[in-house]
Amino acid sequence: MLRTVHHNDPERTSLGMRGIANEPRGARVGLIGMLIFLAWMMGACTASVDLVKTRRARIELLPSDTHELYQVSAFQEGGELVLYGKVKLVCGFCILPGYVDIAIVSKDGKLVHSASMPYVDRGRRRGGWFGAHFRARIPISVPVGARIRLAFHGEHCHRGMTFTTRNNWAVPRRESK
Repeated sequence: MLRTVHHNDPERTSLGMRGIANEPRGARVGLIGMLIFLAWMMGACTASVDLVKTRRARIELLPSDTHELYQVSAFQEGGELVLYGKVKLVCGFCILPGYVDIAIVSKDGKLVHSASMPYVDRGRRRGGWFGAHFRARIPISVPVGARIRLAFHGEHCHRGMTFTTRNNWAVPRRESK
Protein backbone atom coordinates (compact mmCIF):
# COMPACT_ATOMS: atom_id res chain seq x y z
CA MET A 1 0.00 0.00 0.00
CA LEU A 2 1.35 3.40 -0.98
CA ARG A 3 1.03 6.23 1.52
CA THR A 4 0.97 9.87 0.51
CA VAL A 5 3.00 12.22 2.70
CA HIS A 6 1.75 15.77 2.99
CA HIS A 7 4.26 18.54 3.59
CA ASN A 8 2.27 19.92 6.45
CA ASP A 9 2.27 16.59 8.31
CA PRO A 10 4.36 17.29 11.49
CA GLU A 11 5.15 13.60 11.94
CA ARG A 12 6.82 13.28 8.55
CA THR A 13 8.50 16.60 7.77
CA SER A 14 12.22 16.99 8.48
CA LEU A 15 11.83 19.89 10.89
CA GLY A 16 8.29 19.35 12.09
CA MET A 17 6.81 20.19 15.44
CA ARG A 18 9.33 18.05 17.31
CA GLY A 19 12.48 19.35 15.53
CA ILE A 20 15.62 17.42 14.73
CA ALA A 21 15.24 15.08 17.68
CA ASN A 22 12.62 13.27 15.62
CA GLU A 23 15.05 12.69 12.71
CA PRO A 24 16.91 9.45 12.22
CA ARG A 25 20.35 9.25 13.80
CA GLY A 26 22.16 9.51 10.47
CA ALA A 27 20.57 12.87 9.70
CA ARG A 28 21.66 14.25 13.08
CA VAL A 29 25.21 13.00 12.60
CA GLY A 30 25.25 14.55 9.14
CA LEU A 31 24.08 17.90 10.48
CA ILE A 32 26.66 17.83 13.28
CA GLY A 33 29.35 16.93 10.75
CA MET A 34 28.30 19.83 8.54
CA LEU A 35 28.48 22.24 11.50
CA ILE A 36 31.98 21.00 12.40
CA PHE A 37 33.07 21.40 8.78
CA LEU A 38 31.73 24.97 8.65
CA ALA A 39 33.51 25.84 11.91
CA TRP A 40 36.75 24.41 10.50
CA MET A 41 36.34 26.42 7.30
CA MET A 42 35.76 29.62 9.28
CA GLY A 43 38.95 28.91 11.24
CA ALA A 44 40.86 28.35 8.01
CA CYS A 45 39.87 31.83 6.84
CA THR A 46 41.86 33.36 9.71
CA ALA A 47 44.77 30.92 9.51
CA SER A 48 48.23 32.12 10.41
CA VAL A 49 51.05 32.37 7.90
CA ASP A 50 54.52 31.21 8.97
CA LEU A 51 56.68 34.14 7.86
CA VAL A 52 59.94 32.18 7.85
CA LYS A 53 58.71 29.09 5.98
CA THR A 54 57.02 31.23 3.34
CA ARG A 55 60.20 33.37 3.12
CA ARG A 56 58.26 36.60 3.68
CA ALA A 57 60.62 37.54 6.54
CA ARG A 58 63.67 36.23 8.33
CA ILE A 59 64.52 36.09 12.01
CA GLU A 60 67.85 37.34 13.32
CA LEU A 61 68.82 36.31 16.86
CA LEU A 62 71.47 38.61 18.28
CA PRO A 63 74.04 37.10 20.66
CA SER A 64 73.98 37.63 24.42
CA ASP A 65 76.64 36.96 27.05
CA THR A 66 74.23 35.26 29.42
CA HIS A 67 71.14 34.02 27.55
CA GLU A 68 70.20 32.25 24.34
CA LEU A 69 67.00 32.76 22.36
CA TYR A 70 65.93 29.65 20.43
CA GLN A 71 62.98 27.96 18.70
CA VAL A 72 61.66 31.37 17.67
CA SER A 73 58.56 31.43 15.46
CA ALA A 74 56.96 34.35 13.65
CA PHE A 75 53.42 34.18 12.25
CA GLN A 76 51.20 36.73 10.57
CA GLU A 77 47.60 36.36 11.76
CA GLY A 78 45.49 38.94 9.99
CA GLY A 79 46.89 42.32 11.01
CA GLU A 80 48.96 40.94 13.90
CA LEU A 81 52.50 39.60 14.15
CA VAL A 82 52.66 36.68 16.59
CA LEU A 83 56.10 35.93 18.03
CA TYR A 84 56.95 32.96 20.20
CA GLY A 85 60.26 31.62 21.44
CA LYS A 86 62.25 30.17 24.31
CA VAL A 87 64.94 31.68 26.53
CA LYS A 88 67.78 29.71 28.08
CA LEU A 89 70.29 30.92 30.67
CA VAL A 90 73.68 29.93 29.24
CA CYS A 91 75.95 31.15 32.02
CA GLY A 92 75.97 33.60 34.87
CA PHE A 93 72.98 34.95 36.78
CA CYS A 94 70.55 37.86 36.84
CA ILE A 95 69.76 40.10 39.80
CA LEU A 96 66.58 41.26 38.04
CA PRO A 97 64.93 39.51 35.08
CA GLY A 98 65.70 40.84 31.64
CA TYR A 99 63.43 41.10 28.62
CA VAL A 100 63.43 40.49 24.88
CA ASP A 101 63.90 43.40 22.48
CA ILE A 102 62.27 43.26 19.04
CA ALA A 103 63.03 45.35 15.98
CA ILE A 104 61.35 44.88 12.61
CA VAL A 105 63.49 46.28 9.81
CA SER A 106 62.24 46.60 6.22
CA LYS A 107 64.10 45.31 3.19
CA ASP A 108 65.61 48.77 2.58
CA GLY A 109 66.88 49.04 6.18
CA LYS A 110 64.22 51.32 7.68
CA LEU A 111 62.90 50.62 11.16
CA VAL A 112 59.25 49.55 10.87
CA HIS A 113 58.54 48.78 14.53
CA SER A 114 60.40 48.25 17.79
CA ALA A 115 59.20 46.94 21.14
CA SER A 116 60.30 45.05 24.22
CA MET A 117 58.52 42.17 25.89
CA PRO A 118 58.98 40.26 29.11
CA TYR A 119 59.68 36.57 29.22
CA VAL A 120 58.12 34.15 31.67
CA ASP A 121 60.24 31.60 33.52
CA ARG A 122 58.12 28.77 34.85
CA GLY A 123 61.07 26.92 36.34
CA ARG A 124 62.40 23.53 35.35
CA ARG A 125 60.94 20.07 35.64
CA ARG A 126 62.11 16.55 34.87
CA GLY A 127 59.50 15.40 32.37
CA GLY A 128 59.14 17.69 29.39
CA TRP A 129 60.09 21.30 28.86
CA PHE A 130 58.75 23.83 31.32
CA GLY A 131 61.27 26.68 31.17
CA ALA A 132 61.35 30.31 30.11
CA HIS A 133 59.49 31.56 27.06
CA PHE A 134 58.19 34.73 25.47
CA ARG A 135 55.07 35.37 23.43
CA ALA A 136 53.79 38.59 21.89
CA ARG A 137 51.01 39.77 19.59
CA ILE A 138 52.04 42.98 17.86
CA PRO A 139 49.41 44.86 15.80
CA ILE A 140 51.48 45.19 12.63
CA SER A 141 51.63 43.62 9.17
CA VAL A 142 55.21 42.60 8.46
CA PRO A 143 56.39 43.80 5.02
CA VAL A 144 57.76 41.20 2.62
CA GLY A 145 61.53 40.82 2.94
CA ALA A 146 61.66 42.24 6.46
CA ARG A 147 64.09 41.17 9.16
CA ILE A 148 62.72 40.44 12.63
CA ARG A 149 65.61 41.07 15.00
CA LEU A 150 65.48 39.74 18.56
CA ALA A 151 67.94 40.30 21.39
CA PHE A 152 67.95 39.39 25.07
CA HIS A 153 68.22 42.58 27.11
CA GLY A 154 69.66 41.82 30.53
CA GLU A 155 70.93 44.98 32.18
CA HIS A 156 71.18 43.21 35.53
CA CYS A 157 72.63 39.93 34.25
CA HIS A 158 76.25 39.02 34.90
CA ARG A 159 78.39 36.44 33.17
CA GLY A 160 80.64 35.52 36.08
CA MET A 161 79.86 34.41 39.59
CA THR A 162 80.67 37.83 41.09
CA PHE A 163 80.09 41.41 40.05
CA THR A 164 81.03 44.90 41.27
CA THR A 165 78.75 47.63 42.50
CA ARG A 166 79.35 51.22 43.57
CA ASN A 167 77.73 50.63 46.93
CA ASN A 168 79.30 47.51 48.46
CA TRP A 169 78.07 47.27 52.06
CA ALA A 170 80.93 45.02 53.13
CA VAL A 171 83.58 47.68 52.48
CA PRO A 172 84.63 49.37 55.77
CA ARG A 173 83.37 52.89 56.00
CA ARG A 174 85.71 55.73 56.84
CA GLU A 175 84.93 57.51 60.00
CA SER A 176 84.55 61.22 59.51
CA LYS A 177 86.39 63.56 61.91
